[in-house]
Amino acid sequence: MNLKTSEPFWLVKNGIINSYPSLRENHETEILVVGSGITGSLIAHQCISDGYETTLIDRREVANGSTSATTSMLQYEIDTPLCELKEMIGEKGAVQSYWACYHSIDKLAEISKNIKSKAGFYEKEVALLCRI
Repeated sequence: MNLKTSEPFWLVKNGIINSYPSLRENHETEILVVGSGITGSLIAHQCISDGYETTLIDRREVANGSTSATTSMLQYEIDTPLCELKEMIGEKGAVQSYWACYHSIDKLAEISKNIKSKAGFYEKEVALLCRI
């Protein structure tokens, strides 16, 4: 395998699995989500789950942007170290933020199971070290 390539791994490995037509006519919807990457897809999923008529659009093929180049490894850490976040928003907010990120992995596992995804989602065991 060529580890140094400009080609997105998932497109090379799987090709475009599904193709969705571009929106070429007027369409009424309650909610429009622009961008079909992981964030847009999760927002659209939640809106649909909440009963809203939702339309998801993208300028390219679904999952063909940065999603196709991702490592697909999920981590619960956020970009700001906990000690810095604590100074910015206080200890309570910082701790809540980290726990929300941590639990988001479980939520993604639940969504993957509920939609019967064939993406190969699985969790690795990790040790949770928390000292505040």
